[in-house]
Amino acid sequence: MFIRPFLGLLRNHQLFATLRANALYKPFYTVTWLAAAKENGILELLAAHPASLEQIAAAFCRDAKSREALEAWLQLGLHVESTARSQSPAR
Repeated sequence: MFIRPFLGLLRNHQLFATLRANALYKPFYTVTWLAAAKENGILELLAAHPASLEQIAAAFCRDAKSREALEAWLQLGLHVESTARSQSPAR
């Protein structure tokens, strides 16, 4: 099933444009995650001093569900950051 769309893009000379456009998503995700962290105050908390998950949760979570959401959101940030680093050119 996956090969048909791929071959269609290749046949219509759209494959490379699609791959280039896909590469733009990763920087967008990074900027979006950082903007959300800034808007919610997490960057200010972390700029003052390193904080553990418990400290961040104490500042931003009211219950277990919000703590679970915070953990997932922070894991997304780690994934976005590691992806951004792997995409950046070597210095």
